[in-house]
Amino acid sequence: MAKLTDRRLKLFTESDGGDRDDVSSVKVATVAQINFDPIAELERTQRALRRAEAEVAVGVPLIAQPHPQRHLSERLEAVLQSAAEALGCRAAGMYLLDDATTELKLRAAWNMPPERFTEQARPLATAMADLEALAGHAVALEDTALYGRWNLPEACGAAVCVPISSPTTPLGTLWVFATEARPFSDHEVNLVEISAGRIASDLERELLLTETFDTVSLRRSQEEADERRQARRPHVAPLCDRWEIAARSDDDAQALHDFYDWLTTSDGSLCAAIGLVEATDFAAALEIESLRSCWRAHTRHAVDCGHLLEWVNDDLYRGSTASVESHLLALRAAPNGTLALAAAGRATALVLGLSGARPLFESLRPSLGQDVDFRAHAIEVPLAVGELLLVADDARRIERIAADWNLADRRPAPRTSAVRVLDLLLRQGDSRTEGPRGTFLLLRRTS
Repeated sequence: MAKLTDRRLKLFTESDGGDRDDVSSVKVATVAQINFDPIAELERTQRALRRAEAEVAVGVPLIAQPHPQRHLSERLEAVLQSAAEALGCRAAGMYLLDDATTELKLRAAWNMPPERFTEQARPLATAMADLEALAGHAVALEDTALYGRWNLPEACGAAVCVPISSPTTPLGTLWVFATEARPFSDHEVNLVEISAGRIASDLERELLLTETFDTVSLRRSQEEADERRQARRPHVAPLCDRWEIAARSDDDAQALHDFYDWLTTSDGSLCAAIGLVEATDFAAALEIESLRSCWRAHTRHAVDCGHLLEWVNDDLYRGSTASVESHLLALRAAPNGTLALAAAGRATALVLGLSGARPLFESLRPSLGQDVDFRAHAIEVPLAVGELLLVADDARRIERIAADWNLADRRPAPRTSAVRVLDLLLRQGDSRTEGPRGTFLLLRRTS
């Protein structure tokens, strides 16, 4: 009967491809397979269930107690005490490697003098027993008098040294010290190894909890920063005589390092700007908000856009000992139809007219915040009714859009809204242009 069971089990596993590890590979028996062995099938299902449960256990999140009853040091000391008392030894210590894995330092101990924590770390190169243990072998020294050159961490009659390690990384060694010379059985060495595994799991758990808390805190801070940026970003275009404006900022990983903004002045002029800083993450968020605040502080009383950029540069340069490069384009559209703008750094602009596309800047300008003697000159742009001014912080996108605009069949209808026109222009360049996405601003003269 046993031979028949084995034969039927072999036939069953061959019929479904031999995949015994995946739960989803269990197939419904057909009429031709109706004579399979239910005991073998049950064993196979149980095996698959055990493996699936182990995989699910990996996804269980770590939950930390808000106020643990015992500190990590107390828990480690309790494990060391249990290991030492199980072997009838007088003391135990945990020695962990430094970041460079060149030294071993006492980090936890039971029944050892307190001054041991203040002693210098032991060089790993001369710690023969520790090296042997870190290589994966338990070291049992039944008479330490015979191992004088092994550089034991503590004077004792006998000792056991086992590695403390994760499945991939050695962490240190666990020592158990006995007063007199004595033998250690395999069972006793196994007990010490179990204690070392418990210590390794506690250390890894604390590390994972710390990393989890840091990651959650960082993610929460980034979400709050992004929410604040979204709240500061204008979403409703102002109603201005002769002008219509729209803007778009791609929500990608670099969304914290650029901005667009607009406002109207008391004389009815429409002022707008687009900016970029050479920073990433939270540093970028701080720097870009400084740039935006400087622009808003000066733009209401600055009639000349060139003077505006010089004042912004002065604030950035004198306000920090290590200012980052900032790129800014500011424009001022008056109610009488005149348009003036000035640019610094990579920020650039492009006029899209009936005769084609023409760039306003042929080369890069000096960036803001790097030179106290920075000078900028505003230029007046004659924009006819229906023509567009496209502003961007990345010249590569501008080049592709200019090439598409020169093809008459790719231009949007004249009465298309500025928001729709900007969306169409950027959509045309998405599949052809390589490079980072950025922030774009579109201005159209309506009358």
